[in-house]
Amino acid sequence: EPMAGVVSYGDITLAGIGTTSATCGNLALGFGHPYFFHGPTSLGLHGANVLTVVRDPSNVAGPFKMAEVAEHHGRLDQDRLVGVRGIEGVTVDLATVISDFENLDLGESRTGRTSVAFQELFPLVSLYHTLGNWDRVFDRIGEGTLRMSFTLNGTREGGVPFVVNREDMNFSDFDITFPASHDMYSILRTVQDNPFEDVVFDRVRLTGWITQEELRSTITKVKSATSLQPTYKVRQEIRVRPGLLIRLRVYLERANGSEWTTDMTVRVPVDAPRRGDLRVEGGGFDDGYYYYFGPATRDRAPSSTEGFVDPPDDFDDMVDRIESQAHAYDIIATVFSRHEGLRRERRQAQEEIVMGRQTFRVRVVR
Repeated sequence: EPMAGVVSYGDITLAGIGTTSATCGNLALGFGHPYFFHGPTSLGLHGANVLTVVRDPSNVAGPFKMAEVAEHHGRLDQDRLVGVRGIEGVTVDLATVISDFENLDLGESRTGRTSVAFQELFPLVSLYHTLGNWDRVFDRIGEGTLRMSFTLNGTREGGVPFVVNREDMNFSDFDITFPASHDMYSILRTVQDNPFEDVVFDRVRLTGWITQEELRSTITKVKSATSLQPTYKVRQEIRVRPGLLIRLRVYLERANGSEWTTDMTVRVPVDAPRRGDLRVEGGGFDDGYYYYFGPATRDRAPSSTEGFVDPPDDFDDMVDRIESQAHAYDIIATVFSRHEGLRRERRQAQEEIVMGRQTFRVRVVR
């Protein structure tokens, strides 16, 4: 009899189908080879309907079954070299992926749902689910702008619940649905692979909208003013008193050529050295961001634009860093000293993605 081991159900149904080798009471052995070779595991145990056997005329790969998942029986709990074991009548714990996406151009929306049995593949299934629902709602492959937020719920060691919230915008002139989906996947992988403690995913809920419009602007110039230089001008060197504000007027150009401005301020630290720099930039970097742990983890936050940053100290610090990353729609003003290690940062959210960077010298006058 055919046997199916199910990874996920719903929008994204992933399953491996093999043969039941032997049964004994409520136990069933199958496949005759490993599935994921994971040892102790948890996957859905189902029957399967074999539609046909596809033969291999070349006799290189061998024939295979074309089948569909059938009735539920229980849970696969062992995945070993000689095969898999299923237990009849045992339930499977499921984590859920839910997405509510809207196409602003077509006025259409869709809610997608996938239930995941195999925790190890929860980030990957979430990626497939998110990408699939965005493609369904966008109904094309091409350029556009997307804004998405998600809430990840799970359980830490000791049964302690955790929550990760994140929102951002993406633009692509090739395939807009992929970068946003992959950014979400990167965060889930980081949480799963964290070196601090084991976690169990319970649910990720995603909401967002998409449009073919190019909703991004580029910083073209920045005027500044201080108590020592009270008139707004474009300056290569800004003179300011320690502890006081630098007032900024940021000029931006939209993709359609129209221009707009916004004002913001950043305060110079009281203990700032005599010389430093001011950087005004958009959060919309072209290269995306990734959170995988490793010897050289790129952090998208403005504090990391000088290079790589140290890994987080613990699980809570990791979550804080993920949630506090700069957004693509932020304008970020940073006063810093490369040699003294001092920095002061101010972010201001906009309605669209902001690109570009302007850098100025800062002279602190005492």
